[in-house]
Amino acid sequence: VGIPSVVVVTVTLDSLIVCPGNDATLTATSVLGHNTFRWYTSPIGGTPVFTGNPYIVTATSIPTIYWVESVNADSCASPRFPSLPVVGIPNVDVVTVTQNSVMV
Repeated sequence: VGIPSVVVVTVTLDSLIVCPGNDATLTATSVLGHNTFRWYTSPIGGTPVFTGNPYIVTATSIPTIYWVESVNADSCASPRFPSLPVVGIPNVDVVTVTQNSVMV
């Protein structure tokens, strides 16, 4: 009887601040190496939205957490690990308001 290896997948996000419509890069690393990574938008079920590494996503104004699993050569998949939320943060223009006195 074989004992399965413990798989730990680390997910990193290239930038915590991304403008909506710009790309964010999610990178997965596994302690076992040489694995295929499958990315999902839910922690269980569904089909992968991407297979590979890194995963480049377009940020929107809605926070999205991506989930990744590591699959070895024998098609054994790890549990899914979450990313940090990917969210587009709009640029905000700084507006200076001054008050003028009005004599009545």
